[in-house]
Amino acid sequence: MVHWLLGEDEEGISLLLGNRSLLESAVPHWDQVAAFTKGQIRDLDYKRQHLPGAALATASARPGHNALVARYSFEDVHGLVGGITRSFASFWESECVSMKSTLVAMDTHSTGRVPLSKFYSSALDTEWRFGESESYLRDLGALDETSWRGKQVVIPNYIQAASNCIVSSQHYLVCCANDCEGLLEEIENKVGAPT
Repeated sequence: MVHWLLGEDEEGISLLLGNRSLLESAVPHWDQVAAFTKGQIRDLDYKRQHLPGAALATASARPGHNALVARYSFEDVHGLVGGITRSFASFWESECVSMKSTLVAMDTHSTGRVPLSKFYSSALDTEWRFGESESYLRDLGALDETSWRGKQVVIPNYIQAASNCIVSSQHYLVCCANDCEGLLEEIENKVGAPT
């Protein structure tokens, strides 16, 4: 999982794999990510042992394979990795929902914005997130500096920021879902054309 999460950062991968406490502090909710991965492996093992017909049909097992032996072929691992990559975004979405809820709770004026001071104070108190610099937030388009209330973090822009993508590779990203996409799809379906 560390290789997949960090992509081509060989130095970072080596550092994290060599230091468990650093891994747990650097990767948000590492224990849950590891449990998710182990759950995918246990699912494969369960299918092999208890549902051999279904395991053959879904290519979770192959003819002649002893389901009681915990050995995995290349095809087994390929299927596991494919399953993880297909389902990880929905697993990670709970983290996005939690982040959005935390930010919305800080938005006492219901403007979709959080005062920058409140944003940073939550990072000092309990949140592992919310530590990006002002200049980085500005570059993301997540910092509103025009309000008479002072500098504020724009909640949807922050949630959609690249810094909130847990997986980033040259082929795809695993980021927080954009709440507007579902609404746009519904409008497009009603109108009968793309917006």
